[in-house]
Amino acid sequence: MKLFCTLIFCLLSIISWGQNDTPKSWIAQGDSLIDQVQFSNAITQFNKAAAQYKRTGNWEAFTVCKNKSALCYTRLGNYEEAWAILESDLEILKTHGKEKSSLAAMVYSEMGEIALHKADFEQALEQFEKEKSLLTEQSEKTILAHNLNQLGIVQGQIGNQDLAINYLKQALAINKEIGDQSKVAATYNDIGLLYSQTMPSEAAINYQKALDIYASEFGEEHASYLNTSDNLAIIYLKLDETEKALAIFEKVLAHRKKTYGNEHSTVAFSLSNMGQVFLDFGMPDSALAYQQQAVTIYQKIYGKHHPEIANTFNQIANIYRSKEAYSEAIIAVQNSLAANCKTFQAINEYSLPSPTAPCLNRQLLIVTLQLKAQLLTDRHYNASLKHPDLSNALKSLTTCDKVIEEQRHFLTNKKDKIALGTIAAEVYEDAIATAYNLAEVSFTHKKEYWETAYLFAEKSKAAVLLESMTDANAKQFSNLPEKIIKQEKRYINQLNELDQNLAKAKSEEAENSIREKLLMLRKQYTGFIIDIEQKYPDYYNLKYNIDMVSSTEIGSILDNKTLLISYFIAEASKQLYVFYVSEKKLEVRKVRLLPDFNRQITGFRKSTFFSVHDVFAYTSHTLYKQLFPKRISNKIKKIIVIPDGRLSVIPFEALITKKEKEPTDFSKYHYLVNKQSISYNFSSTLYYQTYSKSTNTPDSKPSILLTAPVNFDHQKRSLSTLPGTKEETNAIASLFNEKGYSATLKLEDEATESSLKDPSSTNSQFIHLATHGIVNEKQPSLSQIFLKNDSENDGNLYTGEIYSLNLNSKLVTLSACETGLGKISRGEGIVGLSRSLIFAGAQNIIVSFWSVSDASTSQLMIDFYKTYFTKNDNDMFDTSLRDVKLKMIREGKYASPYYWAPFVLIGL
Repeated sequence: MKLFCTLIFCLLSIISWGQNDTPKSWIAQGDSLIDQVQFSNAITQFNKAAAQYKRTGNWEAFTVCKNKSALCYTRLGNYEEAWAILESDLEILKTHGKEKSSLAAMVYSEMGEIALHKADFEQALEQFEKEKSLLTEQSEKTILAHNLNQLGIVQGQIGNQDLAINYLKQALAINKEIGDQSKVAATYNDIGLLYSQTMPSEAAINYQKALDIYASEFGEEHASYLNTSDNLAIIYLKLDETEKALAIFEKVLAHRKKTYGNEHSTVAFSLSNMGQVFLDFGMPDSALAYQQQAVTIYQKIYGKHHPEIANTFNQIANIYRSKEAYSEAIIAVQNSLAANCKTFQAINEYSLPSPTAPCLNRQLLIVTLQLKAQLLTDRHYNASLKHPDLSNALKSLTTCDKVIEEQRHFLTNKKDKIALGTIAAEVYEDAIATAYNLAEVSFTHKKEYWETAYLFAEKSKAAVLLESMTDANAKQFSNLPEKIIKQEKRYINQLNELDQNLAKAKSEEAENSIREKLLMLRKQYTGFIIDIEQKYPDYYNLKYNIDMVSSTEIGSILDNKTLLISYFIAEASKQLYVFYVSEKKLEVRKVRLLPDFNRQITGFRKSTFFSVHDVFAYTSHTLYKQLFPKRISNKIKKIIVIPDGRLSVIPFEALITKKEKEPTDFSKYHYLVNKQSISYNFSSTLYYQTYSKSTNTPDSKPSILLTAPVNFDHQKRSLSTLPGTKEETNAIASLFNEKGYSATLKLEDEATESSLKDPSSTNSQFIHLATHGIVNEKQPSLSQIFLKNDSENDGNLYTGEIYSLNLNSKLVTLSACETGLGKISRGEGIVGLSRSLIFAGAQNIIVSFWSVSDASTSQLMIDFYKTYFTKNDNDMFDTSLRDVKLKMIREGKYASPYYWAPFVLIGL
């Protein structure tokens, strides 16, 4: 009986084997083995199937099998073997005329994966774009989603964050539509990775969404759940929740060792994470052991060059830094540079890579160069006191700055360039501090180091705005054909409109539709720009030839009664650098920031707005002492302020220069405006360019366009009627007419958006907009000026539309609420209506920091133009505005700074 049972079992086995011993069954077994992370066994099954298909001449099935084998080799880290297989697949497809088929798309996808693993992001982008070009609307949606997902990851790695998030959210929408929860979770995870550096809280939200899905679908022991947990733990580490992070890292490390063995890239990643935890615990030796294990594994897998190797060497450098072993730390940094830059060889510890040489990850290179400078500075002050350490720290930061410029040229989206400005500001902070310190210890080069500090401070001011204006000038002076300029304007207008629509989208479906259009249009626009840069080298050279003006150049356009003061807030060191540029010299002062500096600014603004005497007098004088550490000569009659950070939203005119004994009468206070006129600018370089433009502009008969909608009943917002604006604009028109000048008045229903966009209007020397304005700090593209609608325009003049105006105006006045505000972006300043007007061509603008009563604003504006016409020099807008403010203070009724302080002049 026992023998019979055994025989039956054997027969069943033979029959079963016969049914399953086919290429299809081998492929199914291979797929199952991939799920079990048994890649070598899976390759065996795929190769068996491929050999069978080769014998029968089924080359399409053969290609599919070989592609699956390549995928397994990629998972095993054998990228060369995988790449060779895929190249062979492409040759087979070309031989059979299928190089543009869905099979070719599949091969390009896997090649992109390999390039992504090797951190060759340009190659990855090329392969995924090739795949995308072969996909159609009929392609499987899972394939479309995967392609978009991978494009998003690559774009994020090269710094195009805005483009990346558009790709990933499109992929997310498709995955949700398909209903594949695992892929939805995977995309949430990738979105989290994209946000992890800049928006950790947003990253954590997306990681948690992924975890919830993985837990529901697979359980908490699944590899996908643990991988996302690992990513979330990194966020915990950033938030100083170290013990919570450690528990996750230990669990993930054990799982990865069990699954992949001890020498896998994911194991190395876990070891590096553990190293960071132990450094936080104050156990540098344990931390070092983990990081050294990680770097050894990475080098075995990737060879000498890979971003993970470079990043791990940076972690090792930080461990040595904690032990004050600065020389060892610098060696680690040099190893990081070599791992990132294939052509770099560290001849000595001061060696630096060329900023224009190719590197694997430019953003990581910026971090490493900054770290090297910090280490050299630390060694100087804590160990060596050698001048070369400090001077070479400055050289490292200078190289870092050049890499930042290279990255800025590479990025195509303004949002990403502004985000880069935040990173750059940290580098500039270190550079300013280093140059200032070198000046302190130098007897012969003090002024040179001050100049270097000044130029780095200048680089932190409105870099993107300056680049945009340089680009506009490049188009003008490089003789680009008019049709190309018009085409680009169409692209920009369409992109701005889509950005606005995206910000206003009410549903996820609408948002996804807009993102799809944005991606397509941005790709077309990027190709368009690359094409004209190649065809018109003069345009390219002018576009990227942005020279910051020196203090000597600024001094050459100042008279002996004018002083330019530029500020830089060093957030990390809590220092304030004040640069004084006069006709003859540059001076620099460094002062410790007040512990409650931001609170003082908030108190100053609120007490000014609510006219609270004692708080206003205290905060105003406290800020004056902070912001003016050097006494200003009484000979100085004009101050040009280049603010930084939150200084961009305070009226310096209202600062009190002497402590008030009895702060009860606003008309008696010692305001700064009593001594000097004040104007503002985004940067010294922009001031210099505006001055040069104004002196080269031929004089013409003054003309003004005055626009006042007065009532806003048709708007969907609750905007108050402004009856005073009608009186205001009529009075100003009369002033111009009395002088024999042209005045065009657009009141009520005639105050349309279309009338302002008309070329005859934009050519007016003066434009006066007496209306409501609103600044959207979260979505600057939705900041707007309210006008009347008509058949062509909706009456909402958005920031993007202002950028597209071609103004030829000496002065644009926004007699509106809060038009001087905006989103404060570190390294860029205020992003709002004011900068869009400057870009559009306004030489000077008057804007407001807060909402003021209709009656007092009308009086101020009428008196401003009256005063202006009494001046001998008709371009003295700053002194005209000052005289009006002094008159309001003197007469008493509107003496409170609430009425006169918010209106400021940005320009000359």
